[in-house]
Amino acid sequence: MLRHQPGQGSPDSQQQGVAVDWYKYHIADFMQATRRLNMMQEGAYQRLLNVYYQQGGPLPVDERVIFRLCNALHWREKEAVRYVLGIYFLPIEGMYHNTRADEEILKYQRQCEANRHTNRERIVNAPPTIRPLDKI
Repeated sequence: MLRHQPGQGSPDSQQQGVAVDWYKYHIADFMQATRRLNMMQEGAYQRLLNVYYQQGGPLPVDERVIFRLCNALHWREKEAVRYVLGIYFLPIEGMYHNTRADEEILKYQRQCEANRHTNRERIVNAPPTIRPLDKI
């Protein structure tokens, strides 16, 4: 899940708004990418990623909004969020981007579109059925 270079964002990913209901969580990738973080920082990173996916894209650069989104109340939690943002997210045009999350969201959107297309084709090509009211 976290195959990105810390601190790099994806300027081409402007796909804000399509919420992701679930995402692949590769434990080994996450542990490798966060091995230098303490427990609070790791928790802040996980919370930021969850919000990122739930929103379907980048986070606002406004710290107060980010603290509210990830429920960072204590000053230590806020420091952990700031630290993680500085390492794993890149501010681009007023939004914090995460390369890996942007890639995963784009894959998710493409899969959703492919699923919609497949379902449309299935419905269009389905044999006609007799509805109960048609019998009357």
